[in-house]
Amino acid sequence: MKKIVLTAALCALLAGCKTNEANYRQAYEVAKQKYENADTVSTGSHKLERYAQPHAAVIGSDTIKVLTEPLSAVSGEGLTSSQIRRYNVVAGRFRQIFNARQMRQRLIASGYGATAILASPMPLYYVVTISTDTVADAVEEIHRLESDTTLRFRTPLPFVLSPR
Repeated sequence: MKKIVLTAALCALLAGCKTNEANYRQAYEVAKQKYENADTVSTGSHKLERYAQPHAAVIGSDTIKVLTEPLSAVSGEGLTSSQIRRYNVVAGRFRQIFNARQMRQRLIASGYGATAILASPMPLYYVVTISTDTVADAVEEIHRLESDTTLRFRTPLPFVLSPR
């Protein structure tokens, strides 16, 4: 008799805990709210700051987006660390190196021969189309990228990345 009562109680408990769309929606909304209010993003056991966002800077008659981060060159991907200049025009930003490599290859095939990949300690991989010491060259490259109808960018791309 005890077994029957225990089994019936267990079945009732399990039946009441079934997942349904409402439960999934509620969990999703709670997680989304926590993410939107958090200052950090958890990845595994590490805490990473939210991606740094470029800020607007007025240079001459142009307003461009600029981000300053510690940078290093990715070996075999276009530049060495000693070749990184003050202004690097970013066409893509990725968390995984293979995505950055694919974009770099597409840009090279589209006529952007000076394309390279730079890395930040976050780790983020930036696909840059030009690394220059003059702001005029950087602004010109941003206009070139923005006017290229074969490319589509998500905000905040393209922007200027400067090494810290």
